[in-house]
Amino acid sequence: MRFRSIFTLPVTLLAIFLHLSCCLFPLISIAAISGPYLDVLSSYKFVFIGIQYVVIFYLLIRLVLDKFRLKRFCGIGERVMHFASLAIAFAGLVLSTFEPFKTENQRLAEQRFELFKNHRQLHINLTDRCNYEKLRSDLADIKGVKSNRIKIADNRLLLTFQSNRISRKEIVRILRGKGHEVQDL
Repeated sequence: MRFRSIFTLPVTLLAIFLHLSCCLFPLISIAAISGPYLDVLSSYKFVFIGIQYVVIFYLLIRLVLDKFRLKRFCGIGERVMHFASLAIAFAGLVLSTFEPFKTENQRLAEQRFELFKNHRQLHINLTDRCNYEKLRSDLADIKGVKSNRIKIADNRLLLTFQSNRISRKEIVRILRGKGHEVQDL
């Protein structure tokens, strides 16, 4: 008798935790994106989203089994609780995916990160025979090169370009194709 009760407690606690997780995981994932002091949870966002998919899948299976009378709920309260849990889990999944509650600082930080991620600098050695004005105009014609960030001094060219639009090798190839003698560092 005691041996059976030893296993009953962990199974009961696990069942309670899993039942609570139907509502808690969507709420935790919403809190992870909206709370300023809950940034620690945002690194586990994909784990919470994965668990939400499992919870939604489980709730849908239970509701379908009840609909086809294969495994009936005990009463209407249990059916309503499953529908409410499904609505909460689905709302949490939608909110954590689209993240509508971002603060202005979070949006600005994302924009700065994208700007930082996509902008690179290129250093190129030039020969003495290089026509700087023609080089500057040729660089300005290349899409993805920031024309206001081109600096030429001491036979060296420093420019900023958008790596999501053009690569280093393409810039050097285009310049060599236009007759400029350049060496990528």
